[in-house]
Formats: sequence, C-alpha cells, structure tokens
Amino acid sequence: MNLTGAAANLAQSLKELRIEWERTSGYWRDAKHDEFDRKYLENLPADVSRAAIVIKEIAAVLDKVHKDCE
Repeated sequence: MNLTGAAANLAQSLKELRIEWERTSGYWRDAKHDEFDRKYLENLPADVSRAAIVIKEIAAVLDKVHKDCE
C-alpha cells in the first residue's frame, strides 16, 4: 500500500473536481447549485488537506512498525 501516492492522488482528484465544477458552473447557476457548493464543496479543500496530513502520519507509523518487525 502506497499511502504517499494515495495522498497525492487525493489532491489531484480535488483539482480535477474543482475544474469540472467550474465548468459546470458555466451553465448551472441556481439556488441548488449554490447549496451544493456550500454543503459539499466549500470545505473540501481543507478536508483534503487535513486528510493528506493524516495519511502521511499513518504512512510514517506504518513504516516504523514495518522496520520494528524486521
């Protein structure tokens, strides 16, 4: 399991999502769009950032456990 790669993949997926959301915003602009943005996307960058930090911390712990078991 490559957790560092998973964290990078998560960050890349967020970038792609934001690009597609901006594209969607060009033709979908109503109260439901704004509600979806606030409810699901507004805090997503901060959530992904925190998740990446935790993923890296878990990777470090797993590396230590692996080395300790050798």
